[in-house]
Amino acid sequence: MNIQIFIYIILGLFREVNDTLTSEGVFLVYAILFFLSFSVLFTLLIFYSRITKTIKENKTNVMKKKYQLLITSYMFDEGLMANGVESEQIQKMIAHYNENYLQNKFNRNVLIEEILLIYKELSGDAAENLRKLYLTLDLEKDSLKKVESTRWYIQAKGVKELAEMNISSAYPIIYALINHPNKILRMEVHTAIVKLVNFSALTFLDESKYPISEWQQINILEVLSKSGNTYLPDFSQWLGSRNDSVVLFALKMVKFFHRIDHIKQILKLLKHDNLKIRKDVVDTIGELDAASALSTLKKQFYSDEKEFKLEVLRVSKKIAIEKDLPFLEVQLLNEDYDISLASANAMVANGEMGVTLLKDISKTYADDKLKGIIRQAFSAVNMN
Repeated sequence: MNIQIFIYIILGLFREVNDTLTSEGVFLVYAILFFLSFSVLFTLLIFYSRITKTIKENKTNVMKKKYQLLITSYMFDEGLMANGVESEQIQKMIAHYNENYLQNKFNRNVLIEEILLIYKELSGDAAENLRKLYLTLDLEKDSLKKVESTRWYIQAKGVKELAEMNISSAYPIIYALINHPNKILRMEVHTAIVKLVNFSALTFLDESKYPISEWQQINILEVLSKSGNTYLPDFSQWLGSRNDSVVLFALKMVKFFHRIDHIKQILKLLKHDNLKIRKDVVDTIGELDAASALSTLKKQFYSDEKEFKLEVLRVSKKIAIEKDLPFLEVQLLNEDYDISLASANAMVANGEMGVTLLKDISKTYADDKLKGIIRQAFSAVNMN
């Protein structure tokens, strides 16, 4: 049924109802007609959406099949493999595709998606040739146009494409978006600039106005770890940032790249207002296996919050040595059950000296509560 005829019929029913029924009846019938009309229109919209989606998927699949020959031929072209110059056959093929398939945005986007999908799985000459195809067809211009869009999700797509294809010339354009209000786009931008210029991209930390999520920090670290770059910047330059998430990320990089030379600067953060940062300082000391720093942590121990104390005791399991046992014994006698148990666990982890001391305490002056805590610490490591 033509939609215009349907609307005329509905309007005619409205007029007929208005002439024959009371006001209450008119309202009821109007309500029924309204919901009926809404249901019909909603059904038509769903039907239209499904048809459109199916047509688009079919068209996409058709284009993907057409591009398979081009992509495969270009990746393993004899001319490119031998001397980096396209063979005459490949040149003719590119001209054919440019003339017949790559004159509209939809087809070009399908090709970009297909190239990116395959490129992720390649390495060596085949990967480099596929990147050359992307550049030869000027597909980077399509990606750049996306970055210039006013819609964030299109920008994010363009940023990802340029980063995946290692278009380093796009770095300034992408960098300009580091403080975009949209969180997802910011994440894509941060990852992209690190992919393009590695550690040099970390200068964005100086300008970040928004928090950097834990997930994003992990993504950036993964990219940096795969960069193969032997130069490591001074991560301590970001330990004094006013952005707490930047400080936490700097600590994460110190741990990941085992920068033991940053210990002195890290310990200064024990006076930080943010408990999470103070706890992360303790965790960093543990990861760096910096036993010499435990004395500084013990000084902070008595004036800080319970969560901080538990973190110090947890790390003591890793780095405490024989001279730290008296400190742990004092905490073993703490009235707080969690602190007492954490101390017992740290003493057990200290080895024979800690275990012997715990057994002596249990036999001499421990009350029933403390004996139970010691037994629990022993049972955690299957000791009698």
